[in-house]
Amino acid sequence: MTRLLGCGGPTRTGDLQVMSLASYQLLHPAISEYKGKEYDRDDQIIWELFCFLVHVGYFFLLFSHNIKVLFLRNEQKKVPLYSDMASTKTRDLLVGVARSLFAKDGFESTTMNDIAVASGKGRRTLYTYFKNKEEIYYAVITDELLRMSQRLKDVAAKKTDPEDKLVQIIYTHLSLIKDAVHRNGNLRAEFFRNIWLVERFRREFDQTERDLITRVLTQGIRLGVFEVADIRLSVDIIHYCIKGLEVPYIYGRLGQGGPAQSRPIVQRILHRALAKNL
Repeated sequence: MTRLLGCGGPTRTGDLQVMSLASYQLLHPAISEYKGKEYDRDDQIIWELFCFLVHVGYFFLLFSHNIKVLFLRNEQKKVPLYSDMASTKTRDLLVGVARSLFAKDGFESTTMNDIAVASGKGRRTLYTYFKNKEEIYYAVITDELLRMSQRLKDVAAKKTDPEDKLVQIIYTHLSLIKDAVHRNGNLRAEFFRNIWLVERFRREFDQTERDLITRVLTQGIRLGVFEVADIRLSVDIIHYCIKGLEVPYIYGRLGQGGPAQSRPIVQRILHRALAKNL
């Protein structure tokens, strides 16, 4: 068959060659009808051209497949390209510098030029990553919230009693918020003055926290320690209660004794609200 087709190749081309021969057998009657037997030479040329095009298509598809496989393998290994690593490093540097300047001088007093000069990267590089100061502010807040989300996930992953775990989530949330606000200095004013802007930034963080609380409540119900009539509504109530405690906790108004005084009371309230009556 290889001799008939006038082309060799690896075994994987065998199926393609059979398909090529079948295609020729279908095309040959049509060619003969229009050209007659005296055009056998032209017929052969057309056939050889057809065979050639089919094999070109085959090798093109094989090449595309190999490229796709290499790409997927690289994705699975999760090995970032050098340019990607350099880009991430530059962005992190700019966000870190902006965070420091916002904390020291405040959002309003800090300019894009201040960030460019302090980072040593220049205005062109800065505008490559961020269109304006608001975008950098968003990145600063978002990075802070991502770190907080990861801490809450770590707490939720602990193998502890669901009730204790829920209390840990509440106080981890409050402590993280307080630390973030105080650590960022002059951003504290922005946090309270632009509360609606911060609310827009923290939507993903809030949803992550709701998901974690839902998981803890579901675990408690499965273990027979919680009795919850409406999980979704209960999660919303707990979540908004936590958010309502943020400002008093940041200013130290949640009991003079701090967490040591308020934590047992919070745990008692949760127990009365969620514990299954045995």
